[in-house]
Amino acid sequence: GSNDLTNSTGVSCWLQYWSPIVQQFTNTYNRIIWEPINEPVMTNNTDVASLSNAYQQWINQARGLGDTHWIVVQNLCSSNCGFSNLAD
Repeated sequence: GSNDLTNSTGVSCWLQYWSPIVQQFTNTYNRIIWEPINEPVMTNNTDVASLSNAYQQWINQARGLGDTHWIVVQNLCSSNCGFSNLAD
């Protein structure tokens, strides 16, 4: 899991890391499903907004590069969840 997407510095680094990877495969192999972050470790309501924002930036970047592959967007509770009510 990762909690690196809780601030703009971490998100910027993450986006910079992924950009050349997405560019390399944009018009090649068509059976890719991107999973930009696996099992995010974020456990509160503020993290929901942070993770959603980071994912949207990643999606915008990938689509802006011309990529049309599917993308897996994991929620906060994929591996560990601090919510007592999972509807939160």
